[in-house]
Amino acid sequence: MIVRDEGTTFLLITQPEHARLSAELIAAVASEPALRTRARDTILAATREHDNGWAEVDAEPTIDPMGRPRDFMTGSAAVRRELWTRGITRVAKMDPHAGAQPLARTGRGARVPRHDGRRDAARLP
Repeated sequence: MIVRDEGTTFLLITQPEHARLSAELIAAVASEPALRTRARDTILAATREHDNGWAEVDAEPTIDPMGRPRDFMTGSAAVRRELWTRGITRVAKMDPHAGAQPLARTGRGARVPRHDGRRDAARLP
């Protein structure tokens, strides 16, 4: 959840909605060379789905001790690991290459679910 304090109210933006808008913005960037390749659909899928693991968490916002809705930065590490794995699993079922994109951004490999249900180590340059 992205939380914006507007004084007397909070504007809550779900992570999946932020990701969907991010994909729309990236799709509109005509100057990006990678978007003019066969990888376009994978790049857009990875962008659109990069926060899909948050859907369940964002559907039931929690409140911190100060009475503020918890945002994506203040959740527990265990919850973030769970939703990250869930999100990668989902997108990898749609497009295995898009499922590898979050790992590529971290600069390291990790064990991730494959689209065929087996687990395999991602090999990254």
